[in-house]
Amino acid sequence: MMVTALLMAAFAFPVGLPKVETATLISIFIFLFGIAFGGYWMIMTPALADVIDEIVIDSGHRNDGIYMGFRAFFGRLAFAVQALSFWAIHLITGFDPELNSETMPELAKLGIHIHMAIVPVCLLILGVIVFWRINTLTPEIVKQNKEKLREMEL
Repeated sequence: MMVTALLMAAFAFPVGLPKVETATLISIFIFLFGIAFGGYWMIMTPALADVIDEIVIDSGHRNDGIYMGFRAFFGRLAFAVQALSFWAIHLITGFDPELNSETMPELAKLGIHIHMAIVPVCLLILGVIVFWRINTLTPEIVKQNKEKLREMEL
């Protein structure tokens, strides 16, 4: 998960640079970002399953619905944060949807780069740091947890 998140940050970062404005360059970086994003989504469910297994071992019973609810809540929260960041950045930079790219103020163009890349890069890096600091699961622990679950018949 950390590798794919860091790859997403690495591929999003260039989109935040003011010199990266052509559709071709942006498309290349967004395509690469999409590949990393796919990898992230593929590994998220098995990683979450390992976390839930550890919680089951600690608590002695399954409450998968609660954890899926937490996941859904934070997914919806991400949409709200995205909308609020778009609103705030556009307000601060003077974005006007009626203007085209030739008449758009440079500050408004910078705002687009900020919410397309800089905000996601910062949040991805913050997420990786938090995950790295709090994740205690190793392949050995996951294997031990699978054995404990078999013993507990859960």
